[in-house]
Amino acid sequence: MKNNLIIALSTVAAVGVAEGVSIVSDNFDGLAAGAAMDASADWNAKWTTGTTQQNLYKGDGSGGVNLDMSVAEVNYHALNQTGFVVGGTGFSSVTISFDFNYTHNGGGNPATGVNKAFFGALISDQPQWWSGSSNTFTIANRGGAIGNNVSGAPFIEGWATHSSMGVDPNAGGTSSNINLSWVLTDNGTTIDAQAIYVRAGGSFTSTSWDTGVPSGTTLYGGFSTGWNDIGGTLENATNISSINLDNFAITGAPIPEPSAVFLVGLAGLGIFRRRR
Repeated sequence: MKNNLIIALSTVAAVGVAEGVSIVSDNFDGLAAGAAMDASADWNAKWTTGTTQQNLYKGDGSGGVNLDMSVAEVNYHALNQTGFVVGGTGFSSVTISFDFNYTHNGGGNPATGVNKAFFGALISDQPQWWSGSSNTFTIANRGGAIGNNVSGAPFIEGWATHSSMGVDPNAGGTSSNINLSWVLTDNGTTIDAQAIYVRAGGSFTSTSWDTGVPSGTTLYGGFSTGWNDIGGTLENATNISSINLDNFAITGAPIPEPSAVFLVGLAGLGIFRRRR
């Protein structure tokens, strides 16, 4: 029985229980300084004809993307044009990830924009920034710190001081990098969402919540400044003057093949029999 158990477990490893599959990978290295990210057919970023709200995601000259928050207003979306499916015949889970940092103005913490979103991950059931139903996971300026917003209770959570991110809010400065990973998981009916952001001095895992998006929906991933109700520019709302972004990726975990599930069951049965 012991030998049979070893064979079963080895076979499971050989089959490969759901390694990540790359859906999208973009490090923006081909984007020249000042060039609009939306020039690429791979992206659809916010624009509004006749206003300043056009092509604000631009090459930063260092192989990344910059967003000028002194011009951008609420819900400044950008969506990658490659669709993916969580649940149904698609993936069991999908992770949207990227690295970013933020520049905080001097003069202290915002008086009116506490707990207001300034940047995070986005999904939509349409590839255009202006249409469809969308969900976001955003990092917020909490006054003396950053945290995150979730769409249900506790609504705002997490705490990492600006100083721990390398920023003196009184003098201003650019933060150390944050890696944000937003995991979308099929719960059998709808899609659950949970985020992990790794930052200087540690990491934080958000509350998981049900997005209400039906399993099997074709989705598009990207990033967004999220929504706040302060009005004016995002800099006015949050005292964050710019965002720098790099290393965008969408990765899927395949639904295990029936043969792999069967072999796991055999392995478990072998363990049960051996213990008896």
